[in-house]
Amino acid sequence: MIVQRKDGNSIINSSTWSEVMELDQVIRNVSIEHNGHILNYSNLCASWKGICHDNKHLDLRLLIPKIENGSLRFNYPVMFNPVTFDTYPINLLFGGFTFINGTSSIGSVKVVSLSYFARIDSFDDKEM
Repeated sequence: MIVQRKDGNSIINSSTWSEVMELDQVIRNVSIEHNGHILNYSNLCASWKGICHDNKHLDLRLLIPKIENGSLRFNYPVMFNPVTFDTYPINLLFGGFTFINGTSSIGSVKVVSLSYFARIDSFDDKEM
């Protein structure tokens, strides 16, 4: 899923990032009833060792204020999270970015990608 602001401004700001986080939670919490069972993303996701894929780059929420005020640089091609030590391949997760004065630091980002992978195997009611 590609998410961008209606007005086309950068998504790298606290209020917009909060809305992206809310959207992620809505998607994860949508449920359906099937054969008497309530199913949601945690039941239907492609998982590894019982853990669903998540959008780790949403953890940047902790860094957005520092990126906004310029005390932390949002770097291309890989952003390193100094809190969690995660790395984010910018060109796979974000789009429409502009750079600050010819540097590898990103000044604005137009879109963020969110991914949700569903399991492809069949299952019977005993597995739920």
